[in-house]
Amino acid sequence: MTRGLCHQLFSEWENDPAVYGDLSRFSPYRYDPETVDRYFDRLQEPSRVVFAVLLGGRPIGEVQLKRIDWQRRECALSIHLQNDGVKGRGFGAQAERLAVDYAFSQLNMRAVSADALRTNARSRHVLKKVGFRPIGQDGQFAYYRFEKKGFLKGRTMMNLNKHIKLSPRVEMALKEGRPVIALESTIISHGMPYPQNVETALRCEAAARACGAEPATIAVIGGKLCAGLTEEEIDYLGREGTKVTKASRRDLPILVAKKADGATTVAATMIIAALAGIKIFATGGIGGVHRGAETTMDISADLEELSQTPVAVICAGAKSILDLGLTLEYLETKGVPVLGYQTKELPAFYTPHSGFSVDYRADSPAEIASFIRAQREMDYPGGMLITNPIPDEYAMPADTINAAIDQALKEADEQHVKGKAITPFLLARVCELTGGESLASNIQLVLNNVRLASKIAVELAK
Repeated sequence: MTRGLCHQLFSEWENDPAVYGDLSRFSPYRYDPETVDRYFDRLQEPSRVVFAVLLGGRPIGEVQLKRIDWQRRECALSIHLQNDGVKGRGFGAQAERLAVDYAFSQLNMRAVSADALRTNARSRHVLKKVGFRPIGQDGQFAYYRFEKKGFLKGRTMMNLNKHIKLSPRVEMALKEGRPVIALESTIISHGMPYPQNVETALRCEAAARACGAEPATIAVIGGKLCAGLTEEEIDYLGREGTKVTKASRRDLPILVAKKADGATTVAATMIIAALAGIKIFATGGIGGVHRGAETTMDISADLEELSQTPVAVICAGAKSILDLGLTLEYLETKGVPVLGYQTKELPAFYTPHSGFSVDYRADSPAEIASFIRAQREMDYPGGMLITNPIPDEYAMPADTINAAIDQALKEADEQHVKGKAITPFLLARVCELTGGESLASNIQLVLNNVRLASKIAVELAK
């Protein structure tokens, strides 16, 4: 912050009722050059570093690292933006992140504290979004703390982001703190035939936007981990189909190094979503423990990812071609919370009924958002599985779908179909055996999950 920028900033300052309206000890601000000079002189003390927040070269605010304790290596952060015209647009969060980065990487601080008026919901939301952890409150203020170990964990993820490519719409939504949901791409290349795959992907994006969330369809394109695809890229994945690598966790480094393409599974989509800062992901159904896994050890990487990557996944349960009981047992062992949306019964993909119970029932998107928020505030490892039953009008009779699955499994065994080829084979064969009915149900359950995920993301962004 220079003296000239300080005068430019405060000559256009506007009072914020959220600050001055509730604290009688603060008087409304009026610009006075001599007062600003004295204020600037006070800022030069060695226990304070002050930055101007610039937009197009014009100062729109200031951010301070103050009360710097060089022995304890701790300091406090404060930020003030000029007027309501520059608030709520992500500038404050960006400035706070840069200031925290400077405190840890340049000043070698171990912790940064901050406070906000309890009545100032916007400031409190931004602090938590940046990474500050609530530590207490009194009659007027809420207090927060950001420790270096948490910053370093996030920095490791940020270093990987050189491989991330965000679409302009997704990048802007994330910067502005608006709701964003991740969508997978294996369903495009390996889950449905063309052109239904592309049509469904575009309908999912439209459904997300209609519910107030920005969709980020995720894939690997030319070695870039893409969050947000163009219509041309979606069409390319749909046309190429199974020629595109089905990409799980193990495949990502290879595809990046080879600058190749990949359609991301649930596991890979979770990884890329987490790197991009996306907390919610909608899919059709997760992978799980395959039938006969007690001898084949065929267990989807999706389950392991749910135990270690902080993304909430909304699905219609595990795919019903799997062993649902063992899948739930595996998730329990790994400590993954499994919720049922307006149900206590695990949905079975094509049908709302499986005969198995989930851990908890949640009856509204707001309630689910509160669970996710608590999990993240606790720095709890892993994600959360929210199961959303297929609407009754699109559900298939259990006898019909189970007979088709049993026949498909028999044929897969006879043809020695194994590994990553098994799920696409089974889904395609079930579709054939049901005369296309399973595909119609699949499309509807995915759209249903996208709508719920978008509503949860909207609540989480409040």
